[in-house]
Amino acid sequence: MNRNLILTKNLLAEETFQRKLQVLNHEVFVSARVIDSIKGERISADFLLNFERIIISETISIEELRELLPILTKATLYIFVKYDEQPSEQLINQFPQVTGWISNNSSLEFIRDAFGPSTKNKAASPRYLKLSKNEKAVLSALVSSSGQPLTPEKLSHAIWKKGMNTSRQAALSNIIKRVRQKNDEQKIVDFKVIETCWGNGYKVNQQFLKLIRNGEVLY
Repeated sequence: MNRNLILTKNLLAEETFQRKLQVLNHEVFVSARVIDSIKGERISADFLLNFERIIISETISIEELRELLPILTKATLYIFVKYDEQPSEQLINQFPQVTGWISNNSSLEFIRDAFGPSTKNKAASPRYLKLSKNEKAVLSALVSSSGQPLTPEKLSHAIWKKGMNTSRQAALSNIIKRVRQKNDEQKIVDFKVIETCWGNGYKVNQQFLKLIRNGEVLY
Protein backbone atom coordinates (compact mmCIF):
# COMPACT_ATOMS: atom_id res chain seq x y z
CA MET A 1 0.00 0.00 0.00
CA ASN A 2 1.38 3.39 -1.01
CA ARG A 3 -1.31 5.72 0.29
CA ASN A 4 -0.19 9.02 1.75
CA LEU A 5 -2.08 11.63 3.74
CA ILE A 6 -0.58 15.12 3.64
CA LEU A 7 -1.77 17.39 6.45
CA THR A 8 -1.43 21.04 5.52
CA LYS A 9 -2.75 24.54 6.08
CA ASN A 10 -2.40 25.42 2.39
CA LEU A 11 -3.39 22.98 -0.35
CA LEU A 12 -1.50 24.87 -3.05
CA ALA A 13 1.75 24.63 -1.08
CA GLU A 14 1.69 20.84 -1.52
CA GLU A 15 1.32 20.63 -5.30
CA THR A 16 5.01 20.10 -6.13
CA PHE A 17 5.56 17.42 -3.50
CA GLN A 18 2.25 15.77 -4.36
CA ARG A 19 3.31 15.51 -8.01
CA LYS A 20 6.61 13.87 -7.01
CA LEU A 21 4.74 11.21 -5.05
CA GLN A 22 2.38 10.61 -7.95
CA VAL A 23 5.32 10.19 -10.33
CA LEU A 24 6.44 7.41 -7.98
CA ASN A 25 2.96 5.85 -8.32
CA HIS A 26 1.82 6.82 -4.81
CA GLU A 27 -1.77 7.67 -3.97
CA VAL A 28 -1.97 11.07 -2.25
CA PHE A 29 -4.74 12.63 -0.22
CA VAL A 30 -4.12 16.27 0.75
CA SER A 31 -6.27 17.87 3.42
CA ALA A 32 -6.47 21.03 5.49
CA ARG A 33 -9.75 20.15 7.21
CA VAL A 34 -8.65 16.84 8.70
CA ILE A 35 -6.21 18.58 11.08
CA ASP A 36 -8.92 20.01 13.33
CA SER A 37 -10.78 16.70 13.30
CA ILE A 38 -7.64 14.88 14.43
CA LYS A 39 -6.92 17.39 17.19
CA GLY A 40 -10.51 17.18 18.39
CA GLU A 41 -10.34 13.37 18.15
CA ARG A 42 -13.43 13.48 15.94
CA ILE A 43 -11.83 11.18 13.39
CA SER A 44 -11.52 7.44 13.87
CA ALA A 45 -8.33 5.43 13.92
CA ASP A 46 -9.84 3.33 11.13
CA PHE A 47 -9.69 6.36 8.82
CA LEU A 48 -6.00 6.95 9.56
CA LEU A 49 -5.24 3.27 9.04
CA ASN A 50 -6.20 3.74 5.39
CA PHE A 51 -2.82 5.44 4.93
CA GLU A 52 0.62 3.89 5.16
CA ARG A 53 2.20 7.20 6.07
CA ILE A 54 1.18 10.68 7.14
CA ILE A 55 3.20 13.64 5.95
CA ILE A 56 2.98 16.78 8.08
CA SER A 57 3.50 19.91 6.02
CA GLU A 58 5.88 22.75 6.82
CA THR A 59 2.76 24.96 6.95
CA ILE A 60 1.90 23.37 10.31
CA SER A 61 3.55 24.97 13.34
CA ILE A 62 5.81 23.16 15.79
CA GLU A 63 3.18 23.69 18.49
CA GLU A 64 0.56 21.93 16.37
CA LEU A 65 3.04 19.20 15.54
CA ARG A 66 3.43 18.53 19.27
CA GLU A 67 -0.35 18.34 19.58
CA LEU A 68 -0.87 16.04 16.60
CA LEU A 69 1.88 13.47 17.15
CA PRO A 70 0.47 11.70 20.25
CA ILE A 71 -2.80 11.14 18.39
CA LEU A 72 -1.26 10.12 15.07
CA THR A 73 1.16 7.61 16.59
CA LYS A 74 -1.78 5.58 17.89
CA ALA A 75 -2.88 4.69 14.39
CA THR A 76 -0.18 5.40 11.81
CA LEU A 77 2.78 3.29 10.77
CA TYR A 78 5.01 6.09 9.54
CA ILE A 79 5.01 9.84 10.15
CA PHE A 80 7.15 12.25 8.12
CA VAL A 81 7.62 15.98 8.62
CA LYS A 82 8.22 18.08 5.51
CA TYR A 83 10.28 21.27 5.72
CA ASP A 84 11.54 24.26 3.74
CA GLU A 85 14.26 25.43 6.15
CA GLN A 86 16.39 22.64 7.47
CA PRO A 87 15.58 21.66 11.08
CA SER A 88 18.27 21.72 13.74
CA GLU A 89 19.51 18.49 15.27
CA GLN A 90 18.01 19.67 18.58
CA LEU A 91 14.57 20.00 16.98
CA ILE A 92 14.82 16.57 15.33
CA ASN A 93 15.72 15.00 18.67
CA GLN A 94 12.61 16.49 20.28
CA PHE A 95 10.38 14.31 18.09
CA PRO A 96 11.52 10.67 18.27
CA GLN A 97 8.04 9.62 17.04
CA VAL A 98 8.83 11.06 13.60
CA THR A 99 10.03 8.44 11.12
CA GLY A 100 11.85 10.96 8.95
CA TRP A 101 12.27 14.62 8.00
CA ILE A 102 12.06 15.35 4.31
CA SER A 103 12.69 18.50 2.29
CA ASN A 104 10.31 19.99 -0.24
CA ASN A 105 13.28 19.92 -2.62
CA SER A 106 14.06 16.23 -2.11
CA SER A 107 14.89 14.34 -5.27
CA LEU A 108 12.68 11.51 -6.53
CA GLU A 109 15.48 9.08 -5.66
CA PHE A 110 15.61 10.28 -2.05
CA ILE A 111 11.81 10.11 -1.67
CA ARG A 112 11.74 6.63 -3.20
CA ASP A 113 14.37 5.47 -0.72
CA ALA A 114 12.77 7.18 2.29
CA PHE A 115 9.28 5.89 1.46
CA GLY A 116 10.40 2.47 0.32
CA PRO A 117 9.83 -0.93 1.97
CA SER A 118 10.86 -1.39 5.59
CA THR A 119 11.09 2.36 6.17
CA LYS A 120 11.45 1.88 9.91
CA ASN A 121 14.62 -0.11 9.40
CA LYS A 122 16.26 2.42 7.11
CA ALA A 123 17.97 5.76 7.57
CA ALA A 124 15.02 7.67 6.17
CA SER A 125 16.04 10.94 7.76
CA PRO A 126 18.71 13.15 6.20
CA ARG A 127 22.31 12.79 7.28
CA TYR A 128 23.24 15.47 9.82
CA LEU A 129 26.72 17.04 9.76
CA LYS A 130 27.45 18.39 13.22
CA LEU A 131 29.36 21.68 13.03
CA SER A 132 30.25 24.59 15.30
CA LYS A 133 28.79 28.06 14.81
CA ASN A 134 31.76 29.33 12.75
CA GLU A 135 31.93 26.12 10.73
CA LYS A 136 28.24 26.49 9.87
CA ALA A 137 28.82 30.11 8.87
CA VAL A 138 31.54 29.10 6.40
CA LEU A 139 29.53 26.26 4.90
CA SER A 140 26.37 28.42 4.66
CA ALA A 141 28.30 31.14 2.81
CA LEU A 142 29.73 28.61 0.35
CA VAL A 143 26.32 26.99 -0.21
CA SER A 144 24.76 30.43 -0.79
CA SER A 145 27.35 31.12 -3.48
CA SER A 146 25.98 28.12 -5.44
CA GLY A 147 29.34 26.44 -5.83
CA GLN A 148 31.20 29.54 -6.98
CA PRO A 149 34.49 30.25 -5.17
CA LEU A 150 34.52 32.74 -2.30
CA THR A 151 37.66 34.64 -1.34
CA PRO A 152 39.01 34.51 2.22
CA GLU A 153 37.99 38.18 2.53
CA LYS A 154 34.33 37.36 1.84
CA LEU A 155 34.41 34.36 4.16
CA SER A 156 35.94 36.52 6.90
CA HIS A 157 32.99 38.89 6.66
CA ALA A 158 30.59 35.93 6.70
CA ILE A 159 32.10 34.61 9.94
CA TRP A 160 33.32 37.63 11.89
CA LYS A 161 31.74 40.58 10.05
CA LYS A 162 35.29 41.89 9.64
CA GLY A 163 37.92 41.98 6.93
CA MET A 164 40.76 39.51 6.62
CA ASN A 165 44.01 39.77 8.57
CA THR A 166 46.78 37.31 9.43
CA SER A 167 45.12 35.85 12.52
CA ARG A 168 41.74 35.47 10.84
CA GLN A 169 43.42 33.87 7.80
CA ALA A 170 44.89 31.21 10.08
CA ALA A 171 41.56 30.75 11.86
CA LEU A 172 39.74 30.36 8.54
CA SER A 173 42.18 27.68 7.40
CA ASN A 174 41.55 25.78 10.63
CA ILE A 175 37.77 26.08 10.20
CA ILE A 176 37.95 24.68 6.66
CA LYS A 177 40.16 21.85 7.93
CA ARG A 178 37.72 21.03 10.76
CA VAL A 179 34.70 20.92 8.42
CA ARG A 180 36.53 18.41 6.23
CA GLN A 181 37.63 16.38 9.24
CA LYS A 182 34.13 16.29 10.73
CA ASN A 183 32.70 15.07 7.45
CA ASP A 184 35.25 12.25 7.45
CA GLU A 185 34.70 11.40 11.13
CA GLN A 186 30.91 11.43 10.85
CA LYS A 187 31.02 9.54 7.53
CA ILE A 188 28.55 11.87 5.82
CA VAL A 189 30.04 11.60 2.31
CA ASP A 190 33.22 9.99 1.00
CA PHE A 191 34.65 13.04 -0.76
CA LYS A 192 36.07 16.45 0.19
CA VAL A 193 33.09 18.72 0.91
CA ILE A 194 35.02 22.02 0.62
CA GLU A 195 37.48 22.44 -2.23
CA THR A 196 40.44 24.81 -2.39
CA CYS A 197 40.55 27.04 -5.47
CA TRP A 198 44.11 28.31 -5.63
CA GLY A 199 44.12 32.07 -6.02
CA ASN A 200 40.33 32.29 -5.65
CA GLY A 201 39.58 30.92 -2.17
CA TYR A 202 37.21 28.03 -1.48
CA LYS A 203 34.05 26.49 -2.89
CA VAL A 204 31.60 23.79 -1.84
CA ASN A 205 31.76 20.52 -3.77
CA GLN A 206 28.98 20.45 -6.39
CA GLN A 207 27.84 16.96 -5.46
CA PHE A 208 27.67 17.96 -1.78
CA LEU A 209 25.76 21.12 -2.73
CA LYS A 210 23.17 18.99 -4.53
CA LEU A 211 22.74 16.75 -1.47
CA ILE A 212 22.17 19.81 0.73
CA ARG A 213 19.66 21.36 -1.68
CA ASN A 214 17.80 18.05 -1.98
CA GLY A 215 17.55 17.88 1.81
CA GLU A 216 19.64 14.72 1.99
CA VAL A 217 22.33 16.39 4.14
CA LEU A 218 21.66 18.89 6.94
CA TYR A 219 24.15 20.83 9.01
